Amino acid sequence: YIGKNNKQNDYVTFTLARGKDLWFHTKNIPGSHVILKTTLPQATASDIAAAVLLAAYFSKSRSGSKVPVDCTERRFVKKPNGAKPGFVIYTDQTTFKQIIKTPGLPTRCFYFTMIIFTISLKPAALNIPLTPLQKAPAQTPAA
Repeated sequence: YIGKNNKQNDYVTFTLARGKDLWFHTKNIPGSHVILKTTLPQATASDIAAAVLLAAYFSKSRSGSKVPVDCTERRFVKKPNGAKPGFVIYTDQTTFKQIIKTPGLPTRCFYFTMIIFTISLKPAALNIPLTPLQKAPAQTPAA
């Protein structure tokens, strides 16, 4: 799950995520909260790498070459009393250095992210309009 603004960040972090899920955010840089749901005892390295890439891409440092991304379990992410939406404090993090070699997000990751985000987010609860994904044109079988 990816929050694209402060209200969505709160929603994915404190409503959709559970204690053992992994939470990702760029270190000391404004950006999206990325949640990796963990149903296995431990997340796979490729899933973690994809989440780190997404957190780096959906941040203010998108154009940077090395973007530090923090990862911690959701149970270590707290919202201070009276804090603005999207503001959190966290502990027990591991920092990854994401090297962005291409100017854009890989297409496969982008479509996967948008599908998951569109299906799982309840826009009515946040009062945020979301544009639906367009269906791909039907393919005709080759004769």
